[in-house]
Amino acid sequence: MYTGSRFEAGAPAIGARFRALRKGDALFVPPNTPHAFAPADGQEADFLVVITPGKPRFDYYRLLDRVHQGDATWQDVGATQDRYDNHYVDSPVWAGRRG
Repeated sequence: MYTGSRFEAGAPAIGARFRALRKGDALFVPPNTPHAFAPADGQEADFLVVITPGKPRFDYYRLLDRVHQGDATWQDVGATQDRYDNHYVDSPVWAGRRG
């Protein structure tokens, strides 16, 4: 459940468009579906991710925080794709979202 004010969720395999979520909204992403998410420009967001069946990804999210803090790189994240079963793909929709 999203608890911020506005959140952009890019889901190229689900209509290849952005979906604006508001406080209290939920979004289901089917298994093996490329997707991305980020707060709208100038906004912060809190969100809950539920993965079933559960997979040990706590360190993946900690790594993302380290990237955000400048203590790790996206290359570090790329090196963990198989370990955390998060595989990055090119997306013109996501790449052009701010510009």
